[in-house]
Amino acid sequence: MPWRTTFKLAIDLLMTGLGLFAMAYRITGERHHEWIGIAASALFVLHSVLNRRWYFSLFKGRYSFRRILNTVVNLLLVAVTSTLAASGILISRVLFPFEEIGDGMFIRQAHAFAAYWFLILIAVHIGMHWEMIAGMVRKATGSLGKS
Repeated sequence: MPWRTTFKLAIDLLMTGLGLFAMAYRITGERHHEWIGIAASALFVLHSVLNRRWYFSLFKGRYSFRRILNTVVNLLLVAVTSTLAASGILISRVLFPFEEIGDGMFIRQAHAFAAYWFLILIAVHIGMHWEMIAGMVRKATGSLGKS
């Protein structure tokens, strides 16, 4: 497997793991939750840069039902992840200790709402790409069996 593909897969796995680990706020505590969120956000930006061809192809070609669904899920995921990052920075008390901006409770609720939708959308996103992921893993491990 080319190094670029291996690198992209590693970024995706790490980003997904950190996103899920960030959901364990009561276990990790505030400081670790914020650092995990910053790392996951940075990996999301890197993921977007590495997959920038998808953005450039948005207005090209024909749209089948599957492509429409994939595009909607991806754009919702971009919106939710951006909301998580922005609201996380605004409500941060450790890494970005700003004064409360506007209605702090609303921002916290938006952050929680975005986090729950992130879980749903990331599961759908991974599910829609599962054949590709499984193929990459089979190729990387040399497995010939079909999952």
